[in-house]
Order: sequence, then structure tokens, then C-alpha cells
Amino acid sequence: MPWRPLKAADTALREQPCAHESHPYASHDSGDDMYLAEQLTQLADDTAEWNEDRPRDEWRCPRNVAGFARIAMDIVEPGSVTDVPPCLPMEARDTMETLTALLHGYPKPWTDIYEEISFQARGLSSADPADRPGHLLIVRAVTWYAVSGMVRTKSVLDDLVDAVERTLTHFADAACGHDRHAKLPDSGPAAAELGVMLSSPGGRGVYELRHREGHVPPLEKVVCPVFMTEVAEESLRVLRERREELFGHRDTSHADAEYLRADGRFEIERIPVRTARLSHPFGAG
Repeated sequence: MPWRPLKAADTALREQPCAHESHPYASHDSGDDMYLAEQLTQLADDTAEWNEDRPRDEWRCPRNVAGFARIAMDIVEPGSVTDVPPCLPMEARDTMETLTALLHGYPKPWTDIYEEISFQARGLSSADPADRPGHLLIVRAVTWYAVSGMVRTKSVLDDLVDAVERTLTHFADAACGHDRHAKLPDSGPAAAELGVMLSSPGGRGVYELRHREGHVPPLEKVVCPVFMTEVAEESLRVLRERREELFGHRDTSHADAEYLRADGRFEIERIPVRTARLSHPFGAG
């Protein structure tokens, strides 16, 4: 397994003696991963310039190395460790990138748009209770895309409707004491990003950090079951309306009178005549 060398490093180093009160790994942000290789290169060279906030000896401390090994373990196997800063799983990052590109109108070349939307619907239907609000917010985001005229396949709309209908049953007894709920993003990409973040324990941990820094509302006001009921009902309403508009029953009695013979067969020859008459700028001559 890929995490075994990491586990071995952690086991060998995490209890090594040191005099440091804290270590850099404990405040590491996944957004800084792109700079980590450069930092380690500078760390290995005592003659290289060192501009980090924390001194070299804290970075080189065995306990810090063990901490970064655990961070890597958590990336490889989300949830495998608990004493490291929360991190958005790699799969969630990929999903975020895919949906952001799709909802901006520039999907990645390999993206099957209809399958991706249906996949998100299935993700909502099978989500664990703690992950369900996040998946519902993803579906909220792709719903806007689906009803905007970009989706004209009934099975995709059926998948979304079915997923939201199933979800509403889980919120049937919802209650809360909130005087108000959070304001959700009003753009598709931002809405999808929030949903992806809240659909995993690591992502919710990242959200909680942002809340403590004062950047986002409390998590409980975002995932409140009463609020999620409102979100689901609104998504379901627009999905049903769009499905009915595209695929609902249409009254053809007026056409039957003109294009059907008495025996029920079509008067095919009348159709091109009628079409030509309607398309002529001054009517039939």
C-alpha cells in the first residue's frame, strides 16, 4: 500500500525528543502544497536563503517530518489520521475542477456532460447523512445548468428529479431554531465548489477553519435540515418545470384535425404544403 512507507516514517519519528513547542506541519495549509518542494530544497541547503516564518530547526525536527508524513497519509487515504490540519481530498479537488470548467461553459475535453450531471445526481442519492447537504448543494449548482437550455435529454432530468425527491424524504421531520440561514453562492461554479467542500469530512474541516477565520458563515447554518429542505424544494420545482416544458404532454388535437384522415392515417402530403405556407413572408400565393 502507498501509505506504508509514510506510516513507517511516522512511527519511527513522531516520538523523537525535541524542545519545540509547535511545528510547521500543524499549521500547514493545502493551498501551500505547490510551494512545498521549493521549501524543502532550500531546507536541505544551509547556504540557501531562508525566508520562512519558522526556523530551519523546526522544519528539520523529526516530529515535523512525522507530521508531514501523516498529512501525506491523509491525502492518500482520507480520514486515516486525525491530528493534522484538515485537507480537501484529491478526488474532491478533481471534482471541483471538472464542475467549475463545466459550469463556466468550457468543460474539459474529456468530460461527458450528461454523464457528469447524472453522476452527481447518483452521488446525492447514495450520500451518507453527513455528506448529503454537500451533495445537495452540488446538485443545486448543476440544476441551474440543466434547466438553462444546455440539457435536452430526459434521462438526465429524470436522474436529478429522482435524486432530489429521494433527498426530501430524509428531511421530512426537519426542524431548527435558527432565526436565519446562510446566504448561498448565486453562481454555478461557486455553488458547486461549496457543495464539493461540504461533501467530505476533510472538506468540512477546511470550511470550519475558514469560519474560525471569519470568512464564511457557521457550518450549522449552511447544512441546517430546514434550509436544505428549502434548497431541495426549489431545485425540484425548477427541474420539474423544465422537464414538463420539454417532455410533458402536448395537446395535438388542433393538428389532428388538419393532418389526420378519417381512418387515423397521416395526410403526409399536407405537411410540406402547410410548412411552405407558414414560411412564405406574404402567405400562400
